[in-house]
Amino acid sequence: MFKKSLKYIIPCFIGIVFGLITFLVINKMYAKEIVHIPINLERPIVEDNDDLDSFIKSVCEAEGVPYYFALAILHAENPDRNPSAVNVNTNNTLDLGLWQLNSAYLFVDFVANLWKSTEEFNWADPKANTVLAIRHLSWLFKFGFTDYQVAVAYNRGYSAAERDTSGTNDYARSVLRKEMELLQEATKEKRSEI
Repeated sequence: MFKKSLKYIIPCFIGIVFGLITFLVINKMYAKEIVHIPINLERPIVEDNDDLDSFIKSVCEAEGVPYYFALAILHAENPDRNPSAVNVNTNNTLDLGLWQLNSAYLFVDFVANLWKSTEEFNWADPKANTVLAIRHLSWLFKFGFTDYQVAVAYNRGYSAAERDTSGTNDYARSVLRKEMELLQEATKEKRSEI
């Protein structure tokens, strides 16, 4: 009996060891050195919402992100549009600024890979935060994700979006509802102008 179970246990053990070694090798190849970059706590003067909306629209157009989808993400993340908002998450990371960019990824991934400016990144600057958030959304869309999956990824991470295609994520559903609401409002405004 013991010999029969060994023929199953040994291949499983070998598979686990091989998987662990593969994980460690790949992780070592792609891991980035975490560099501590001090967060600039200066609070900018907030411009009016019309100016911010036109800025968001121009960045969305430049990055190929649907404008009303981006506004729906912004509404879900920070309905008051507070550029210096800080939210402490249950895992002790922080969501920072207008678009609530997560501190775990902000400087290691987002600023390192998506910030294309020579200026120092200031998370509390609504325009800088907008540029980084929209570039992040653009990056997520390039994976061929649906709007639903991009919303899940923005809120819970890339791997969560790969796993969740069920349509049951409350955050993503609220983003899609808000996007439809904003599109309907824009259509009504255009019709009334005619």
